[in-house]
Amino acid sequence: MINDASFKVWQQFFDELAITPHERRRRDRQQLGKRVRLIAIDLELSGNEADARVLMEAAGTLIGDENE
Repeated sequence: MINDASFKVWQQFFDELAITPHERRRRDRQQLGKRVRLIAIDLELSGNEADARVLMEAAGTLIGDENE
């Protein structure tokens, strides 16, 4: 019998194999957008509002189709 932790690891492995290239690109784009948003927040907190605004717009574009 497989324990719960092993089952979850195998399930994630098979889910990753089953993902389509389109879904993978969308997921990667959303993850990149979230990272860019964090950089923008750091810039805004350090006083670089103009740079932060540009990066926030880029992050919004990357993450924009999250609900599709």
